[in-house]
Amino acid sequence: MRKQINRALWGQCIGDSIGRHLLNKTNAESIWKECVEQQSLPFKRGRYSVYAQQSLTFVQQHHSNVQIDIEHFQKSLITRLRSKTSNTMLCRAIRNGAPFDSADLETAVRLGPIATCFSDHNQMLDWLYPLSMIVSTNPIALTGAALYASACWHRGQESSANIFDSIATWQGITSLSREILWAYQQATYILSKEYDQQEMLSFVGSFLGQDVPYPTSQLSLSILPIMIHNTQTDFIHSLTEAIKIGGELELIGGMMGCLSALSNDIPDWLQAAYSRDHILNSKFPIQIFSSQNSDQFKLF
Repeated sequence: MRKQINRALWGQCIGDSIGRHLLNKTNAESIWKECVEQQSLPFKRGRYSVYAQQSLTFVQQHHSNVQIDIEHFQKSLITRLRSKTSNTMLCRAIRNGAPFDSADLETAVRLGPIATCFSDHNQMLDWLYPLSMIVSTNPIALTGAALYASACWHRGQESSANIFDSIATWQGITSLSREILWAYQQATYILSKEYDQQEMLSFVGSFLGQDVPYPTSQLSLSILPIMIHNTQTDFIHSLTEAIKIGGELELIGGMMGCLSALSNDIPDWLQAAYSRDHILNSKFPIQIFSSQNSDQFKLF
């Protein structure tokens, strides 16, 4: 299990920092293509967004409070985050004492690595769903958060079970909108049958009764099925697809990096580039490098 936690954190941090560097760059795709071809990064040190930092905090807080119950874990986490000055929805919700009514993907972003800390799927949802409720009351966001956590858990467990079937066995499913869960399932099914992205977006728009021309992190239903679908092959492909989506790249890249790292190897040259990160390499190490000489890679 520890191996999967570490892979999830590495995947999120790598995708997050690359996305953060490419954020708002009009030539982001060409920059990334050149990085892949040259097997080097365009920066000397990866800088993580607050999303990746808080994902690390979630895991560390769980490790230090693994014996306590859900309520006390949530209180201890809120206490730790309350002093943070971040302008994320999570920190603002904690400071204001109230969640937002927002369908934003941010409700889910911190749940990937911590989902892999649990051996039981339903217990994982029992612990993590209340955390998502700190951020949002919106049923699209909350259902998406449960779905993302479940997807990460299944990949961490190397389980081939259908995530929607697994969620259906969770006793807390009554807190989810079955209609919205069905919409996520249909959107995922459309992509699995190799229909293009626009077909899926057309379905989402029809379901919501509004125009949805492109995937956006502000509407979890428009983007999460794409993220899950496009992280089933290799890690580089997953990050390439994240960069194609555009928008809030540190959030999207981090989540897709997490999903992909749980089922695909992170290339040696990327592992090498992050091997000097103190937190990742000392507290959450993964087996890095194959037979290649790491000296050939551009490091920090």
